[in-house]
Amino acid sequence: MIADKIKLLREASHLTQTELAKNLNITRSSVNAWEMGISVPSTTYLIELALLFHVSTDFLLGLEQNNTIDISTLSEREAVLIYELVDYFTSQKKMLSIDNIFLGWQYYFLTVHTEVIPQDILSF
Repeated sequence: MIADKIKLLREASHLTQTELAKNLNITRSSVNAWEMGISVPSTTYLIELALLFHVSTDFLLGLEQNNTIDISTLSEREAVLIYELVDYFTSQKKMLSIDNIFLGWQYYFLTVHTEVIPQDILSF
């Protein structure tokens, strides 16, 4: 929901509602209304929010789940570090998924096959 995205991005940028409102030349109550889902920003403000937070309007509207990061102002070394961090976090999630599949398989095996194993072997 756009209200949640605006609040999340504002807080991640360490901005208050008042500071965001000043950046957009609107009132704090307008920002508050957007974040509470009472109203939605006009297309003009959607574009301004996307530019301010370095995300796409599709992301703000919930049409895409991917978030983008503008690294155009970073040095080559800094950009490489960002790519390495993304690769690291992605690989960690894949490893957790594989571990969950393995643990799920172990659980399935134990629950299905313990009926076959005599109870005196299972009791330690």
